[in-house]
Amino acid sequence: MEGSYVKNILILSFGILLLYTAYMGLQTLQSSLNRIEGLGVASLSVMYVSLSLSSLFLPPLLIKKIGCKWTIVASMFCFISYSLCNFYPSWPTLIISSVLVGLGGGPLWASKSTYITIIGNKYAETCGKLAKDVVNQYFGIFFLICQTCRIWGNLISSLVFHLTPNAGGIDAPNQTICGAGDCPAELTQYGNNTAGRPSNTVIYILLGSYTACGVLAMLLIIIFLERIQTDKVQQEKNTCSTLLAAFKHLGDKRQCLLIPLTMFSGLEQGFIASDFTKSYVTCILGLKYVGFVIICFGVTNSICAAVFGKVAQYTGRVPLFLLAPASLRRRRKDPVYGDRVSVPPSNNFVILFLCI
Repeated sequence: MEGSYVKNILILSFGILLLYTAYMGLQTLQSSLNRIEGLGVASLSVMYVSLSLSSLFLPPLLIKKIGCKWTIVASMFCFISYSLCNFYPSWPTLIISSVLVGLGGGPLWASKSTYITIIGNKYAETCGKLAKDVVNQYFGIFFLICQTCRIWGNLISSLVFHLTPNAGGIDAPNQTICGAGDCPAELTQYGNNTAGRPSNTVIYILLGSYTACGVLAMLLIIIFLERIQTDKVQQEKNTCSTLLAAFKHLGDKRQCLLIPLTMFSGLEQGFIASDFTKSYVTCILGLKYVGFVIICFGVTNSICAAVFGKVAQYTGRVPLFLLAPASLRRRRKDPVYGDRVSVPPSNNFVILFLCI
């Protein structure tokens, strides 16, 4: 009996892993690939705005109408469109696809969480275990697998860029002042829209690989993931009552205290996906090294997902929450111009922990 539940957890985990392998790998490269007029960063901003809105309105509606499984499938199609639109990057294509990804992101994570919670509760009922223990175990399996997506997505991009000619190597005129807003390669290498950028053939190979990952993820869910019935009581709730309950929940001071941490997590992810990769990696080492740098981040991220989950049993959550803001920015004096320039945080606990 347990084997059937674990099988569905593994199918769901590897499906999301394949999808986010493509999405995270491409997201990391956006600010470096599409630098003209800030198109890459703008598309990421639009994506997260639409994600915030979709998380409020769409999940209960879609889960009620088509169920968890098909909500996951529909959301995956939105993510695949993002890879496809990057074949012809422009303001209309990338902005529209970013909106689609945002609209699909909320239902995807809500339906995934609902699916795991339901099958965890069902198994707990059949074996007489505590529901919260089984659900936590299933979520642990899911995130242990899913959090490695940064590793595989960036490994693909790094291998493609290293195994092909003209793959984004650069020669910055003065790498000592690379940083957010200070990168000298901004004008000299991207002023003609092509210098320092991989050839179209290399980019198409990369995008084709990412699109294939997304399609495989969707097929895996369609063919192998079993459908489940959501609780009838939950199905009868309409969207308005769900929104009302969400706003009432803001009266809980614990929820309010978590909001700044959540916002900081979003800022951190935006920094990693845009400023850090563009100004601190691409500027100094070249686009082909972005993947390898983010792989280090992904490995640590995956390890911390398991380690901190275990540590929390002994320390509680509060000490770990307090550990996260320990990161401080530091600045150094530029040896050439003498002014103060920003450098990456010296303590990256906040980055490692907030993405768990």
